[in-house]
Amino acid sequence: MTTQHTPYTIGHAPSQTKHHEWRTAANSAPHLLPHLKKALTSNPNLKLLDIGCGPGTISASLAQQLLPSGHVLATDIADDVLSRAKEHAISQGLSVPQNISFQKASVYELPFSGNEFDIVHAHQVLCHLDDPVAAVKEMLRVCKPGGLIS
Repeated sequence: MTTQHTPYTIGHAPSQTKHHEWRTAANSAPHLLPHLKKALTSNPNLKLLDIGCGPGTISASLAQQLLPSGHVLATDIADDVLSRAKEHAISQGLSVPQNISFQKASVYELPFSGNEFDIVHAHQVLCHLDDPVAAVKEMLRVCKPGGLIS
């Protein structure tokens, strides 16, 4: 049975999405970068799931860190935002879908197999959820044993 959750109340208005475009991995996920670098030494084909990607600026900069053979799968609940994120990735010289791909998905019901991703990342997502514990459980489900939730 699917539980109904409160929608993302801030919404994806163009002004809100534009406000988030300044974000990159360097300024919004610097804690993750040393772990990426270390993980890539043992697994150059690293798979990273970015939940709630918004305009995709963090997703694209994470994908640039994973070049040449790692992959970012960026998700969001809004199709229009995913289109914008894809356009941004292409503008940054990333190969879609080789380096980065985009998929509509809810953090509460991720459409992926268990233990699929080496890293699961969600920047400023949990604070907007009505049940962040359920979201973290779902993130843990899709993260490989020994993987990283960020």
